[in-house]
Amino acid sequence: MYDQKGDCYAENAFYVRRAVDHYHMIDEGDRDCGRCFRRQGLLALLVALSQLSRFYPHHFTVVAITLEMGYDEMDFSPVQTLCDKLGVEYIRVPTQIGPIVFDIRHEENPCSLCAKLRRGACTMPPARQAAARLRSAITLTM
Repeated sequence: MYDQKGDCYAENAFYVRRAVDHYHMIDEGDRDCGRCFRRQGLLALLVALSQLSRFYPHHFTVVAITLEMGYDEMDFSPVQTLCDKLGVEYIRVPTQIGPIVFDIRHEENPCSLCAKLRRGACTMPPARQAAARLRSAITLTM
């Protein structure tokens, strides 16, 4: 659909800016945090917020945060590489959500419990210190 990656990123930043302006989501001096779980929508939001921070009238800082699910085999080095390329601070918060949901509770339908645990983990000190506001792709969906 796009000839160049830049076109796609510019369009994402346009939609994010429109939502931010319409709902007054960013104030001067904010430290906004995007959750990064190697999901395309969240990474696209991170890129869009990073681009928006360069030209938006209210100056703000973007921080990326990943809640580690508690499994050692998860590799977040591509996310770290993207954050380094964007000049965005990247924070990884260790949790035990995966083992709790799948190994201890043996949930057949884990989505609800996992979402609640992730929301709770976002209030943990490392996550709360990372940013004043926590954004997710769902927050900016129109």
